[in-house]
Amino acid sequence: MVSERIVVTGMGVVTPIGSTVAAFWSALVSGRCGVRDIDAFDVGDLGTRFAGQVDDADYRSLVPARVRRRVDRFVAMAFAAAVQAVTQSGLDENIDPVRLGVCVGTSAGPLATNAEASAALADGGVSELRRRLPYLAASGSTGGAAAEIARALDARGPSLTVSTECSSGANAIGLATTLLRAGAADVMVCGASDATVTRLSMASMSIVGALSQVNGSPSRACRPFDADRDGFVLGEGSAMLVLETETHARQRGAQPLAEVLGFGAATDTTHATAPDPDGRGAVAAMRAALDDAHLDSASIDLFNAHATGTRLNDPIELEAFRAVFVDHAPSIPIYGIKPLTGHTVAAAGAIEAVALILSLREGIVPATANCDDPIDRGLDIVRGENRRIIARRGMSTSFGFGGQCAALVLAAPSAPGDTRATPTKGEAVA
Repeated sequence: MVSERIVVTGMGVVTPIGSTVAAFWSALVSGRCGVRDIDAFDVGDLGTRFAGQVDDADYRSLVPARVRRRVDRFVAMAFAAAVQAVTQSGLDENIDPVRLGVCVGTSAGPLATNAEASAALADGGVSELRRRLPYLAASGSTGGAAAEIARALDARGPSLTVSTECSSGANAIGLATTLLRAGAADVMVCGASDATVTRLSMASMSIVGALSQVNGSPSRACRPFDADRDGFVLGEGSAMLVLETETHARQRGAQPLAEVLGFGAATDTTHATAPDPDGRGAVAAMRAALDDAHLDSASIDLFNAHATGTRLNDPIELEAFRAVFVDHAPSIPIYGIKPLTGHTVAAAGAIEAVALILSLREGIVPATANCDDPIDRGLDIVRGENRRIIARRGMSTSFGFGGQCAALVLAAPSAPGDTRATPTKGEAVA
């Protein structure tokens, strides 16, 4: 392994609250919610009839028509986010394609495409499948997003797909960081995408009782860390980042937006969908990320929580947070963005990494919506109003079904000798 710093030089998003980084950030600080009633398919027999939904018109222009015709929505969203990230980073034809890689996370990949394929085969056999989905061999692949992005960039380095449920995005960023440190590439385009707002997904999540059922008020449904929470809100979207070794970024004159300091992953083997009561997987992932960053818990100034708004996960996540940060826990601001975006499943870790980077850069923590009666008043959950802060380093966590846990430690970019490490909570900001 090389002792190389890894920097972020580009970011792109496709989300229910905006499909550019600027629109996404504006929605976060204004508290605009993207959760609304579903009208794309029948929800009459579902207990939950709303979700965080992406408007395809917001990103369609970034995806060539020839690509859109043959790919699933999860690929199209990842492609659009990657275009944004690559454009911001300034990557061009001078990049060595052999040293350029791609790593994309997804939980279920082409859900809609494969459901349509099954219906076509049942309706009219192979001839009907051929008529409706001639590109199924490629478009029905979970690895389709990584493949399309790599092809568009002529990226001939590692091309990988990560599928670890809700931790896929964080793991994709962490794996890309590991590959860069190991010298396997100079640049990695990484992140995650999921188009999980489908009838099948909604039904399966309803069956296990995971979804909120506040059908009369969708924007109030996701309530992280609130005593009145009743489940998460399903969402969809994508976020992609361009990561580079600091040496490579400096050589081509790229401007770092942030630095990836640490990555940790762990598995909680307690249950298929429920976490260990002591949060052992979450604790292990957070401690591993701190160890990887060569930091102690006192060095973290801001915490972007998984914050799903479920009965079981929320208190366990806060207990895990306390176990890791101990005496420093009450002084670290905590926030979550899922009340606005919904739980974007595999994409959540990547979208929330972008949110954390923006908070560190802009010095603003968006308020955690709908947390009116926090279950732990001894912790500093940012709620009610946004907050101005000075924060150098932050942690973001992602926990998925199957006990797949991940954590990232990110930092604002700094010049050599920059010693900014102590946050001041400052004042509320609109």
